[in-house]
Amino acid sequence: MPGSSLENTISSLESKADDYQTAVNFEAKLQEYKNDASSLQTSLHGLQTRLQEAERFNTIYTEAFGYDSPSYRTPETLNEARRQSRRVLDKSEEDYWELIDEDRADEHEAEIQTARSSINSARQELRSKLNDEQQKWETRVQSARHIQRLMSESRDTETLLTDVETFVQDTMWDDDQSPSSLKTEWRALHKKWTSGVVVDWSELGIVTS
Repeated sequence: MPGSSLENTISSLESKADDYQTAVNFEAKLQEYKNDASSLQTSLHGLQTRLQEAERFNTIYTEAFGYDSPSYRTPETLNEARRQSRRVLDKSEEDYWELIDEDRADEHEAEIQTARSSINSARQELRSKLNDEQQKWETRVQSARHIQRLMSESRDTETLLTDVETFVQDTMWDDDQSPSSLKTEWRALHKKWTSGVVVDWSELGIVTS
């Protein structure tokens, strides 16, 4: 009957419309998931990069400059940054998809930013400590050069002074230099310094301002 044919046509069109809407909603939801995942990935990558920088500074401070001094300890700010970072980094792929599926990506993003802020504090403190080391050794090099002018100058001494100066001003700040190579280089320089190659005011018992 014509009426039945028309009803069937309408029903078929409605079904196709529902299928289309379902497909559109799926694509929209999939794109939303992808956007959330991409945003989290970018934030997590930035967090890892910052943490690696802080860890690098800490290795130089504690294991290069502090290799023979127990007072050069890892600052508590870095320990706290590590704890906060582990809370957001130690998750499985399923954990992240669950966060996205439950629409809690923003909540996790806030935790990432909190951890990032903690890392920045640790990084700033360690950079300040390394700046102090740089200034200390620049002063010692300058003092040693003054003594060199008063005493017989030595090529070996001047070479060592230049190497120390280059290390604290440039080499240790170079991201292309691995922490292990920096440890090895500084320990060798420090060993030469303490072996008597260099004499500075502090070793003569003279304090300079």
